[in-house]
Amino acid sequence: MDGENITYGEFGSGVIFEKTDDAYYALTAAHVVANDKAQLLVFTVNTRMENEDIPGLDNMNVLKPEVYDTMYKAETVFVSDRDDLAVIRFACDDDLPTVEISENDPAIDDRIMCIDNPQNDWFAVSYGKITSGIENFGEFTGYISHAMKHSAYMHVGSSGGAALNEEMKLAGITPGGYFSADGKDFKYGVMTPVSEINACLAEWNR
Repeated sequence: MDGENITYGEFGSGVIFEKTDDAYYALTAAHVVANDKAQLLVFTVNTRMENEDIPGLDNMNVLKPEVYDTMYKAETVFVSDRDDLAVIRFACDDDLPTVEISENDPAIDDRIMCIDNPQNDWFAVSYGKITSGIENFGEFTGYISHAMKHSAYMHVGSSGGAALNEEMKLAGITPGGYFSADGKDFKYGVMTPVSEINACLAEWNR
């Protein structure tokens, strides 16, 4: 931001897991909220996402500037040292749903549903199966990631999105995915499972 010149950065995803009297708390990927010099804005299922037409960007949703004025200012309240996970907090008068965190990690071949914003495709849904146990991906996105592989599609903007199990409980949070070297072919996604999420939240000193 420079005077009256405002630049809007890339989108990520997240999922609300807790509500208190005055705030909502959402899980996302730490690298989504890594820029501490930027104002973090949140849109919800109730936000009216109006796009503007920009020549040459037919395959990308670009929001009208006034949409950002309807978003909620948020703050990062926790970033894990263990995984690519963070918790953000925002105030909102709307009655928004929260997701229940599963008690157990999914098993290989369990089906999942991912909800996120790949390439600004708002609240897109993809389906897949778990294809590996927990692996240490090292600094996968600049942060350490202990994650499971899966086959549900994701792309830029999916980071921080929710993976739900067949009981519609939170099974994991997406830190990212892998594509072929030319970027054309999706290979697999990865998700931080609930055992890691709970270990991270145990670090959180509220």
